[in-house]
Amino acid sequence: MRFLFIAPVPRGTAGEDRRSAAEENTVEECASLLREGVIGVAAGSAAMVAMTGVLLGGVAVGALDPAPIAGLAAIVGFGENRLAGYVLLSAAGVVLWPSLFVAIGERVPGRSASLRGLSFGTVMWSGFVLAFRTGQTGSTLALYAVLTLLAHWAYGFVLGAAFELLAERMADFDIENLPFV
Repeated sequence: MRFLFIAPVPRGTAGEDRRSAAEENTVEECASLLREGVIGVAAGSAAMVAMTGVLLGGVAVGALDPAPIAGLAAIVGFGENRLAGYVLLSAAGVVLWPSLFVAIGERVPGRSASLRGLSFGTVMWSGFVLAFRTGQTGSTLALYAVLTLLAHWAYGFVLGAAFELLAERMADFDIENLPFV
């Protein structure tokens, strides 16, 4: 069984629809892509909300310096702008990481999507903890490591849980019921 496979929505019975088989497959593929995209963005958005709460707590207690997040904006030419940096970080959390999670989900340890999300978050944390460290030492370094790990666990857990929940709830999604189709 594929990890979080979202099956195409079947169309009406023979004779109800005059489209060719190729057109029917195209519509089903578009519906599946749209459904998967909506699920990915929604799950990634919920996960980023969970992560942001923990990261803001880290900033509030002085364990996390938001300056490296502004550095993300500088890398892509927006200057040292914290808001732009957070928007870039969020874009990755809403689009990039959920896509990777689905792509490698079968290979990630865990009995459920939520537990696989925890494993996924741990792997993501290993890069984050090194890239965003700003010279913390002693107990501040320990607090930085723990809070960023908790933030990534929150992200991964919510990402997995949201994917699972939304995939079940959107099983009957039908592209033809959308107002713009």
